[in-house]
Amino acid sequence: MLRPHRRQKYLNCSYDDKRRISCISSCIPSNDYNLCQFDLKDIKQAIIVEPHLACPFVQFDKTEYVHVNDITTKSDSASITLFFTNARMNFSGRTELNMASIDDNGTLRICLELLNTKNIIRGDLVNKNLLNLALYILTLICVISSIICLAISLMTYFLFPVLRSVAGRNNMFLCGSLLLAQISLLATSHVQKTGHLCTILAICTHFLWLSMFCWCFTCCFHMFCVFSAKTRSIQPTSKSEMTYLIKQLVVCSVIPVLIVTGVIATNLTISGGQFLGYGNSTCFIDSQITLIIALVAPLCLVLLFNFIFFSITVFKIYQVRKLQTREFRKDDHNNLYIYIKLSSMTGIFWVLSVISEATDNDPLRFISIGLNGLQGVFIFLSYICNRRVLKLYLKLLGLETNFPTTSTSDRSTIAKAVTGTD
Repeated sequence: MLRPHRRQKYLNCSYDDKRRISCISSCIPSNDYNLCQFDLKDIKQAIIVEPHLACPFVQFDKTEYVHVNDITTKSDSASITLFFTNARMNFSGRTELNMASIDDNGTLRICLELLNTKNIIRGDLVNKNLLNLALYILTLICVISSIICLAISLMTYFLFPVLRSVAGRNNMFLCGSLLLAQISLLATSHVQKTGHLCTILAICTHFLWLSMFCWCFTCCFHMFCVFSAKTRSIQPTSKSEMTYLIKQLVVCSVIPVLIVTGVIATNLTISGGQFLGYGNSTCFIDSQITLIIALVAPLCLVLLFNFIFFSITVFKIYQVRKLQTREFRKDDHNNLYIYIKLSSMTGIFWVLSVISEATDNDPLRFISIGLNGLQGVFIFLSYICNRRVLKLYLKLLGLETNFPTTSTSDRSTIAKAVTGTD
């Protein structure tokens, strides 16, 4: 439920003969929502204020809002973010900002008409709050479930070295980066006040999600290389695998660092050292333009390359399938199915998220939150919930059981290297 931190004063203003503004203050608490209901019949007293606004307005002190100049644009633009107990409301654009004023003491006054259009004091507020609450609960359930599954997946890879093939190590780092990114996202969503902690969390969250995107790309690229390889007989050495892993770590760390550093350097340069670009209005990237350039654009690049890799893989498999034996054809189809799952998990779900936010579509937002929030669950089901891992756990507990197995010719060595499953 959206509630102000304290009772706000409603001022009904009009001009007198001396061109001063006479304002009448009244505030009646609502029993239902702890909001102020305004009635012109309840006149308590008259006061004189500076002629900033010639409209009925609501007054807020400087602890209840943040005024930010948009330093990423050439034009003179700004925004005001108004804080409530469990919600925020943003005002921007010349039309809206002309209906607000800030005096020398930092007191903010916003015309009641503008607040009504923003659904702050209208009955539609309750429905919007219920929707936000439902989205919050869904996000919390999905992300916590994902974190638990990711933790189990990482524990499994650490317990059993046999699972740590090239593909297995890629999955480990994907799980680790996604785990940290989702934990950081939960932390930032529960920090209400801006400050140093908020800024640090914002930078970490941005870095971790960029790192996760890089590992998604790495996993898909590895699958592409395996499927498009001209030979399957060459086995990598331990030294070559370690070199390859170090290169991956460098790439997946340096790229996010460069992007985050670029955001900070650009904002410091434009603002004269006053703003980092993080944690001023929210515990994330401040500017919408910076958000698109530094987060949405890299995500779209990952989606584009994943689609290209998948298309080339399908084409190459189609070219060689007639030259393969029945066992190898069956094996490639199984690998292709796993690749589709990986591509869907790291691609199409994020497309839904981008579309839902761009169109402000609430039903689509529910779907995208569910699918993206459960990424860790999908990874767990795809790579940990299988017969091979179950057998490893039973052996670890001294409860080894013989499972019916298929012929080794039904699964190629490369399939095991890619999927890590039996």
